[in-house]
Amino acid sequence: MLHRTLPIMQLRERRFGDQWAERWSILDDSFLIMEQALADKGKQIASVLIEVVQRKFPFAPDCVFEDSQQATDGAARPTSASGENGNSDSSD
Repeated sequence: MLHRTLPIMQLRERRFGDQWAERWSILDDSFLIMEQALADKGKQIASVLIEVVQRKFPFAPDCVFEDSQQATDGAARPTSASGENGNSDSSD
């Protein structure tokens, strides 16, 4: 789960780069494949972990950190490089 938070350490002006994004995606896919294999074997905790990670850590390599001084409402939060909020789940 920790690797999911790494993208929000990026600043819009100083991104980690394409090679880093590709490696992050490979790592993320590897964890998903591993958890999915456990879920396919009937391990219920694996299905729960997959859902928790996807809902609570929805970040991707294009997410960047938006400083609270730049945010319109004063809250520091991750956003995608295009400026959209990195969290698409508003039910939290």
